[in-house]
Amino acid sequence: MSIDISKIRKLSDKELLGYLKPNTPYTIEALLLAVDILEKERKYIFSESEKLKIDEVINQKEQDNLRDFQEYNDDYSVPDTPENSHYPKLHSKKYVLSMGITFSSLAAGYFIFYNLKDLGLNSKINTRKLIASSIFGFVALVTFLLLYHFYGYDFMKDYESKYTGYSRYRLTANNVYVYLYLLMNGLFSYVIWDDYIPKRLQYRSKNT
Repeated sequence: MSIDISKIRKLSDKELLGYLKPNTPYTIEALLLAVDILEKERKYIFSESEKLKIDEVINQKEQDNLRDFQEYNDDYSVPDTPENSHYPKLHSKKYVLSMGITFSSLAAGYFIFYNLKDLGLNSKINTRKLIASSIFGFVALVTFLLLYHFYGYDFMKDYESKYTGYSRYRLTANNVYVYLYLLMNGLFSYVIWDDYIPKRLQYRSKNT
């Protein structure tokens, strides 16, 4: 959302200071703009306690924004900074899913195993279940591709022979192999991550 700078400049000092209160609904950019206007244009002098409170409000806003971003993307990775050194360092969800989509659920299972190892959750039971889940995903992929090859390929070839134009070249008999491959790999890789990595776990990414 863009900020109406001219509108903010018309506000009184009292209204601008209202931007800086705890639980303010305004964005970080609006807060910083209010501070800038007060200091540079209105010659307002903040006390040390006011500066401290403003920093706290901005820090809280940053944390809230990060949490909202993580929840929206269903990925709780945090920046790899000294203040976050207490969080475990794992292969990121994005990286694991990309490897799984490209190379099958076996690849996703491989990286998730090392994540569990780093988390101290690689018990024999967990490891066996993870291996079984990864193999099941791969077998399901091969099964779907074979089913399509024997029962769906001819249907798609018939579709190609009847229809021409842009849609035909987007969805061809051979393209369906690729779509099935990517869809099945992505689905099983996501399910495996969701089953074995603790929910809402915050972590630092090994994959920058």
